[in-house]
Amino acid sequence: ESKDQMVLISAQLSMAYIGLETQDFASSLEYAKAVLEHELPATECDSARKAMFQRQQATARMYASEASCILGDAISSMKYLVGDGKNDAFDRLASALAGVTIETAASHSGNQGKMRLAKAQAMVRCSASAASAGMGNLAAAKQLAMSAQAMSREGSYATRALVYCMLREGNRGAALTLLRSAR
Repeated sequence: ESKDQMVLISAQLSMAYIGLETQDFASSLEYAKAVLEHELPATECDSARKAMFQRQQATARMYASEASCILGDAISSMKYLVGDGKNDAFDRLASALAGVTIETAASHSGNQGKMRLAKAQAMVRCSASAASAGMGNLAAAKQLAMSAQAMSREGSYATRALVYCMLREGNRGAALTLLRSAR
């Protein structure tokens, strides 16, 4: 049963992704919600399986957040990102998404885990920025976009989120300057 569930979740995640790519956001949201309804079987003790399940759940939350935001439901979008609402919700989501704990990334000498975690943290904050902007909270959206930009090495999606906030504020000059500097 566990292997069947793994296959089903993988298929549902793939369909949610395809829905996002083909702009079938309602379908994407439904598939992401279906993934989120799964629970890890109590008999499942394998730590690798548990980590994979957490990563799948985090991915489904990101897909559901994106689809909800695009469908105009910014509040639901943010709820998918925030999860249980604890203060470190974004970092825990990013950690599950990257498959790297903050402690592990900090304690290992290799940069790969740190880079993966930073990229995931930036992605989560970009999504939160979009949801905040959708709720009309441009100050929070801009703060989250700047935080994402500071965390991301490549920064393209973080830069776009910040440019979007600047444009929404009517600050075209700063947005143009930022775009030019990002080249």
